[in-house]
Amino acid sequence: MFEVPMPDNIKKYKGTVIMGLSFRKLLVVMIIFIGVFFIFKYLNPYIGQDGSFFIIVLFTLIVGPFGWATPYGMAAEKYISLVWRYMSRPSKRCLENRNLLDEALEIKYHELENQYKNIGKGKDENMRYKKGRKKW
Repeated sequence: MFEVPMPDNIKKYKGTVIMGLSFRKLLVVMIIFIGVFFIFKYLNPYIGQDGSFFIIVLFTLIVGPFGWATPYGMAAEKYISLVWRYMSRPSKRCLENRNLLDEALEIKYHELENQYKNIGKGKDENMRYKKGRKKW
């Protein structure tokens, strides 16, 4: 059999669509351009150029990381959903440690205690004799 060595960096290869941008990055750039266009066209007359630049910077800082950021090797939206799920849970968790050995011993203790209480009453199945029979 012939074996062909595979380079390790082939797993890290990411294709590009245009100008070195992947499809994901290109999509984010297009969304940013469309957002900037609408902000300048519709908000600039009402809030002025300084206000619209401020909103553009905020918009870019919010949308931009979805194309480039990969925290811990995950896509940005997956990472944000994990962080949101973690942060939305209550921070104080009430957990109780259970020692199963102690619980089992306590159950066995109560069973034996009930068994010894019932010996004198003739309710035990393991007795050598029952009422009405001769004692051994």
